[in-house]
Amino acid sequence: MFHWKSLWRICGRHCQLSKAPLFLFFATVGSLWCHHIIFDVPKTGEATDSTAFWSTSFPIFNLTNLSWVSESQSQKATAFAVSRRSWPFAEEWNPRIQFQELIEMVNETETDEDETNETTPMLQSLLLWVFCAGQYRECACYGKIRWGMDQNWVYISPAIPSVALRIQCQIGKQPGLPELVDMKPGDPSKHCECQVNSSSRFFKSINLAALPKSVREYLQPEEASNCQKLSEDKSTCGRLLWPSLQGLCDPNWTEVALGTKALSAKKMPGSIKSFIATKFAKNYRRFYPGAGGWLRRAFVSYFAGPLEGSDSEAMEILIDSVHRFSVYPIVVLHGGIATPLHWNTKIFPRLILLSMAELPDFVGFRASLLAAAVISHVETGILLTQNSWVFPGIDHFFGATEREVTEAYPYPLMPVHHFNKVKHDESYRKHLCSPRQGCIAPMRWNHLGVLCWARSALPFLAAVLRSLLRDETYEVNAVRSQRVPLRVRRTADLETLMNVALWKAGAYKQWCKMHVSEADVERWLELPGNSSDCGNRSVCNPATNDTIFYPWGVPKVVVSSATSKVPRARAFLSAVEERYRRGDLPNPILFQKTYRNETEAKKDWPQINCLLGL
Repeated sequence: MFHWKSLWRICGRHCQLSKAPLFLFFATVGSLWCHHIIFDVPKTGEATDSTAFWSTSFPIFNLTNLSWVSESQSQKATAFAVSRRSWPFAEEWNPRIQFQELIEMVNETETDEDETNETTPMLQSLLLWVFCAGQYRECACYGKIRWGMDQNWVYISPAIPSVALRIQCQIGKQPGLPELVDMKPGDPSKHCECQVNSSSRFFKSINLAALPKSVREYLQPEEASNCQKLSEDKSTCGRLLWPSLQGLCDPNWTEVALGTKALSAKKMPGSIKSFIATKFAKNYRRFYPGAGGWLRRAFVSYFAGPLEGSDSEAMEILIDSVHRFSVYPIVVLHGGIATPLHWNTKIFPRLILLSMAELPDFVGFRASLLAAAVISHVETGILLTQNSWVFPGIDHFFGATEREVTEAYPYPLMPVHHFNKVKHDESYRKHLCSPRQGCIAPMRWNHLGVLCWARSALPFLAAVLRSLLRDETYEVNAVRSQRVPLRVRRTADLETLMNVALWKAGAYKQWCKMHVSEADVERWLELPGNSSDCGNRSVCNPATNDTIFYPWGVPKVVVSSATSKVPRARAFLSAVEERYRRGDLPNPILFQKTYRNETEAKKDWPQINCLLGL
C-alpha cells in the first residue's frame, strides 16, 4: 500500500518546480491506483475478483448476502474470501489469549462504531443481584457471589476484581472460600447469585433474560422471539412453526393433554422468548431480514457455561471454526449469566448472540439446546453442541439437508451413533416394542452431536419441544396393541427423546458418522493430501457395524468433531487451517480408503445407505 499524503507532498513539490499543470498529479495518482489493482497479487486463499478487493477497504462488505450462498463453487469461494477478510483478526487473533491480555483489546473495541451506535437507555449505577447458577452448577462472576435462598445467604467476595470469582454452587467447603451451608435440606431451589454493577463493562455482557424484570422494562431490549411474534409471523416458516408451538402460549390449547409436571402457565411463554444481545445488535440487523425475519442458512448452538474456563473456551473454538471454514453465520442462544467480556462484533463479525432463559433441569438434559434450534429463526440450520467444531466442507451439508428434508420427508437429520446403541430401558422400550409386533426401529440409533433441519422439519422440532415443556404423553395408536403409552419426560435426555420421536414417526434417513472423535481427527491429519491411500492407518476403518442396518460398518465423514480438551482442539484447528491453506487436506470420507465425495465413494460401495452429504 502507498501513502497518499506522501504522494501529495512529492508530486506537489514537483509540480511547483516544473510549473507542470495540476492534471499531472491526478494522472500519476490514477496510474498508481490502476497498478495497485492490477499487479497487487492477493495472498493465498484470497479471492481475485473485485468483490474481494473492495472487501479489503470495507471490512464488513455486504455480509447480509452471506446468509445464503448458491451451490456454485466459484460463488462459494468468493463468499468465503469475503467472509474471511471481513474479520480484522483473521491472521493475528489468537484464541488462547487469557482474560488479562484482552483488557486492552476490549478497551479499544468498545468505542468502535459497532458498539457506540446502540440506542440502549443509560442505567444509573446500581448494584443488582442476578441469578448466576443453580445447585451443583458453577458460577463465575466479576463481583460478589451469594449462595442460598429467600433471605438466607452466604456471601463470598472476589480476591482479584479483574479475575472472575468462580465457585461450585453446592453444599460444602471449597478451598479459600467460606463453607456453603444447607439452608433448607431437601429444597432444590438453592442457588448462587452474582452482584453486578450496572455501569460496569461486565454488565454489557450480562444475559438480558437473567436481569430483574424491572431492569428489563427500563432498558426495553429488543425481543427476537416471543409468543406474539410467533403467532403473527405469516412467513412460510412462521406458518409451519406456530401450530406446534401454540400449546406453549395459549393456556386454552387442549389438542394434547397437559401433564402433571408441566411448566407453569406463567413460565411456559418465557421458554420460547429471546432477546437480542446489545453488543451484537449490529450483527443481528446485518443478517436477519427485518424484525422477526428468518435466516436462510446458519449454524446454531446453545451456551450456558461460566464466562471463564473450559466451557467458554470450547464455545469460542466452535465460533472460531465457523469463521475460519464456513461462509455462513452462527446463532448462539445464551442461557448463562454472561458471555466472555471480549466477545464483540469485531472479533466475531458473523456471530449473532441471543439471550434466553435456561430451561430447568427437570425438563430434561439439553432441552435448552432444542429450544435454541426452534426459536433461532433459521430456515435451514445445523445445530451443534457447544463442545463441537467444524471443518472445511461443512457448508455442503446445508444444501444436502435441503435436498433430503422436504414436505414428503419432514424430519431432521442426525448422524449414526458410533456404536450400535441398543437400549433396553423399560421407560420407552415398552412403547416401541411388543412381543407380537416387534420393535419400531426404522434406523440405527442417532447421535446428538449434530442435528440438521430444513423448514419442513420445523413442525416436528417444535412439537418435540412442546411435548417436553408440557409433560405430554405419547399415546399408542394401534388398536389392541401390546405397546404402552410413554410419558415424554421419562426419556431423561434429548438424544433419547429425539431417537424415540424419529422412530415413532417412521423416519429412516441419517447421516453417516459425520461427527468424529478427536482421536480420528489426529489420525486423519497424518494421512497424505490428495490421495485415496490410507496405508495401514486404522482411521479409515468404518464405525462399528451391526447386523441390520450397516453390516459393512459406517463410513466416517470428517466435517465436525467434539472437543474434549481445549488445548488439543486448538492445535487441531490450527493444523487443519494450515493444511487447508496449502491445499493438501486429506479427503474427508473414510471407508477403507479415502474419498473426496459421495460419487467416488458409491462407485466402490454402492450399498452405503447412510447419507454422506458431500
